[in-house]
Amino acid sequence: MSAESPLQRWLQEASNSGQFDSEGRFTVDQKKAWEKLAAYQLTFAEAWVLKVVQAAVSHPQATLQIRPSRGEVEFVFCAVRDWTEPTLQKALLEPNSETPQPLKHLTVAIRVLVGQKSRPFSVHYPDGLLHAWTGSGFRELSRSTAPTETFILSVGNFEFGQSQSYFAGTGKEAAAYREKVMRAFREHCHLAPARVKLGRSTAGGLISDPYLGEGETTRPFAVFKDVKSEQSPSFHLPAPRFKSPLLGQFVVPLQQVSPHQQEGSVTSFLTIFFSKNVVRKDLQMDRYRFYPSVGRSQVIWIRDGVVVLRESLKMRQTVGLGVVLSADGLETDISGLRPRESEEKHNRLEYGLSRALKQLKEYRESPKARKRLSIFKGLRVGSAISSLAGGALLTTTPGFAVLGLLILGKSTPELVAYERERRRLNRIYTQGFQELIRELEDRVDKV
Repeated sequence: MSAESPLQRWLQEASNSGQFDSEGRFTVDQKKAWEKLAAYQLTFAEAWVLKVVQAAVSHPQATLQIRPSRGEVEFVFCAVRDWTEPTLQKALLEPNSETPQPLKHLTVAIRVLVGQKSRPFSVHYPDGLLHAWTGSGFRELSRSTAPTETFILSVGNFEFGQSQSYFAGTGKEAAAYREKVMRAFREHCHLAPARVKLGRSTAGGLISDPYLGEGETTRPFAVFKDVKSEQSPSFHLPAPRFKSPLLGQFVVPLQQVSPHQQEGSVTSFLTIFFSKNVVRKDLQMDRYRFYPSVGRSQVIWIRDGVVVLRESLKMRQTVGLGVVLSADGLETDISGLRPRESEEKHNRLEYGLSRALKQLKEYRESPKARKRLSIFKGLRVGSAISSLAGGALLTTTPGFAVLGLLILGKSTPELVAYERERRRLNRIYTQGFQELIRELEDRVDKV
């Protein structure tokens, strides 16, 4: 959002006049209510971002677009004409069991922002009414004559009184706060459905998971999608996609083991753990030596599109398992995020693990993994060597001919070493996959 937004213009005017303490449209009694609301706390300072995303996901029609800029981060909700000022004020000051779930999430976010008294923010209602938080209450800034179905929450990156001039020296602090907000989204909201967007892009999905996704030491290689079940609530995930299938000089394509469904009760995926050292710098691509490492499998609990809890399965292998389950409907702690331990939670966990085990066994017996996991794709060494002398295009795994172009010109010993390394890695990870299944069997059998 540009620096000429209504919130930014008001902040500039208020800063020049030194006035940030107006109670706005609220009475003294309402001000006391705000002070009470300000005591509300989440698990970390930027966790209000999670509640904003949950407000969109739990709404049946809403879409959410997040627009970060230098001065503020803007959360734009569409198709929420019912989010009026009276409705929101009542949900904030007089919450009850009849308050719709989306507004419950949204009001938690606003309560936390109220508690951060030094942080300006504004609320733009669908009817055109615009309110800005002054540090002690709301002040009406303007009213548009053109009602829409858009609700906008704008949160400033600069604190009250901070100059937004490029020469003031406060830009780094504002950029650091914006990065904290974006990190909260990346780490907790990457599994939100497609109607939640950061800029013009949808959430990253499983590939962007900070612990088991595509990272410096992890790479997913297979995703399983379960059908809907009455034993666990269903949820929507964005379709898995790869940002870069290449891992050094190898191809690690994401295998869609079962067709992607729009909705399911259990989603599981496999990832490899590794470390790497640069062997040689190359103009086309750095050459690495890969060393399989071990990591922990996890159960990922999501509630209204947000990751609210991670539980380690205490299984350390070269191949890791991620199991995504819904926490919807489970009793939570005071933050409304983390689910409490309960019999229902235990039942969902055991159901999810048993389904994941069934999927892994079926995958083990499939043609893709019957003899050896083919995680690292590459040359068919026999045809590659035979065609090298004639200068023909090297044979590669179907669909990845680019790999042949990358390694054209390698000597026969290099090609043999390349294929030997590929086979070594696949063999090690095949063994890790078998050990993972055995440990998961023991875990499920103990129940």
